[in-house]
Amino acid sequence: ESLQFCHYYPPESFSYDPSEYMFRLNVPARTMPPCPDPTVTYYQLFPRVVLPAGLTLDRSTGVISGTPKEAVARKVYSIGGGNPDSQIMASSAITLTVLQWACLD
Repeated sequence: ESLQFCHYYPPESFSYDPSEYMFRLNVPARTMPPCPDPTVTYYQLFPRVVLPAGLTLDRSTGVISGTPKEAVARKVYSIGGGNPDSQIMASSAITLTVLQWACLD
């Protein structure tokens, strides 16, 4: 019986498309998952990066979702992507705005 091991190369890059989202306060929201890099197996916020209250990052999919509980002016957030075999992380940015209200057509 032979054992097979899978090793990942260091992550190179991933990106959010679209890379900018506008959410409304107290309205459930979510981003699209990032464009995949097969070497990225988990996502995380960089140190000192805090998403608006009510929003969370899904570590396995890279999707940001939840119900925003605070209004936030347009802000760029840095997200890291990595894998268990590498200490190198790829990074991407996503821009979020949480409006207190929005005009409807």
